[in-house]
Amino acid sequence: MGPNRRALERQEARAREAQRRKQDESQRAEIAEAVQIIEAWNERLASGRRALFSPAVGAAAIAECAIRTAKAAVAQRSATRNVRASHD
Repeated sequence: MGPNRRALERQEARAREAQRRKQDESQRAEIAEAVQIIEAWNERLASGRRALFSPAVGAAAIAECAIRTAKAAVAQRSATRNVRASHD
């Protein structure tokens, strides 16, 4: 009697599914970390604090969000101040 082909196929399918789940979990963790990095960067620039680090473009690609530039942050702060001043 030879090996049960269907049993082997089911076993291989379970192994592939377990591997896929492991990769998905790893990818979710990587995305969460990248989002934290980009959000910290954007928050520092938006609040006018000096950026102590520069995230890689790859982190933004993984996080699927935009990296603010220092120039954009300064422009936004200036615009916010101008709006506040005009309301006072």
